[in-house]
Amino acid sequence: TKWSDAINQGTKALDASAPSLPSGLLVGSPTVSVAHDHAQVPTDHVQDIVSAWESKYNLAGDAISGLNALIAAESVTYKSFHIMVKGDTGVLQEVAAGGRNWGGIVSLAFVTAHASIEVSLSDCDRMQMSCSPRCDASSGPLMPGQDRSADFRRSFSRSCHCQRGSDGRLRARVLYQNADTQKGTCNGDWILKGSSAISKCSTQRRSGGDTFACSCRCPSRGPDSDELEKVVGYLQHAAYPKLQAEMTILQAELQPRSNNVRQALFI
Repeated sequence: TKWSDAINQGTKALDASAPSLPSGLLVGSPTVSVAHDHAQVPTDHVQDIVSAWESKYNLAGDAISGLNALIAAESVTYKSFHIMVKGDTGVLQEVAAGGRNWGGIVSLAFVTAHASIEVSLSDCDRMQMSCSPRCDASSGPLMPGQDRSADFRRSFSRSCHCQRGSDGRLRARVLYQNADTQKGTCNGDWILKGSSAISKCSTQRRSGGDTFACSCRCPSRGPDSDELEKVVGYLQHAAYPKLQAEMTILQAELQPRSNNVRQALFI
């Protein structure tokens, strides 16, 4: 029908290709929920329906404004509407709708998707080192492939190291050095690039002796405008298949029923 065609047009406008995420951006698996609804009501009842939808489906204010504008003027033509509303970092809402206001009756239907994802970014330009007992901790930029170290003040043979692999991961190490060799006495877990988690390890000089602990961390930071757009595009791409499936279900509900279907419903 022309009604479902209008909604389908709005849904297709929300399709997006998958962007290439920056290497320093660590994201989880996207969570997507979808819903749909439709109504044909007298003009003087439509605001009650739209207000109920706003509450039930947690539709954003801009989406509600768009739905109202869609059926504000009387027209025999079904019109299409779509909107993408950005929330907090890693949160997105999409709405596609179709409808008309004709002959005192408003026909209005929509599909909506809420998508979210955990986003983590770290700033290794401000890498933080700490150690116990005290050492001359050296914090600051640490590029992939680099190693920064500081000697423990109470043990000149042991040192705390913050090491980044060529892939950008970070780990803490305590190394022991004698006259001929330098060997590791403990290695912390590798922390993925983009994560602000702490890598740490500790070792004892001898049984019951001093414990030497080292920790390394690249503190978290907020995304810049380009990174935010990449996250939005990633969510939009992830949400579209479910939004399209919800549209298919809505289209089936809007199809006129044949006489055979009507009769079967009352058998």
